Amino acid sequence: MRYVPAKTQDEQAAGMVLKARDLLIRQLTQAINALRAHLAELDIVRATGLVGIIGLAAIVRDHSDLRLPGEARMALEELVEQIEAVTDTD
Repeated sequence: MRYVPAKTQDEQAAGMVLKARDLLIRQLTQAINALRAHLAELDIVRATGLVGIIGLAAIVRDHSDLRLPGEARMALEELVEQIEAVTDTD
């Protein structure tokens, strides 16, 4: 039987940083994909990438845009806030 040396605290911390970063990136991707999918159901589509997300966020925040029902806007504003909190795009 082989024995593996225990990881140091620095090695464990480095692993935690990588795992936490991976989790946050996956959650950001999920939020972006959800926003795009929900708006696509209402025939609102923009280019991919950060420019497209900024455009979609502007549509969600524009209360004079009647393409979004009020209830949908409330839910999508939460997604936009989550995306902006992580990406600093406000």
